[in-house]
Amino acid sequence: MATSYYSTGTITLTNGSAVVTGTGTAWSTALIASGNIFVQAPGNPLPIATVDSDTQITAELAWTGTTGTYSYQIQLDQ
Repeated sequence: MATSYYSTGTITLTNGSAVVTGTGTAWSTALIASGNIFVQAPGNPLPIATVDSDTQITAELAWTGTTGTYSYQIQLDQ
């Protein structure tokens, strides 16, 4: 089975926070429900706890990297 990814837009993360804020994202519209967010920066993967809107996700873990805006990929659960 092929692995699927979603990477539209960018995300803003704050060190110590589990809130993922998107710009140019459409997570609810794209029916993202679960998976892991991999950020194009040093830090931890972020398993998705809830998709709150097209522009906000709450992760299961807090971000351990530097606060900033990043490119990302969500590896979708199959």
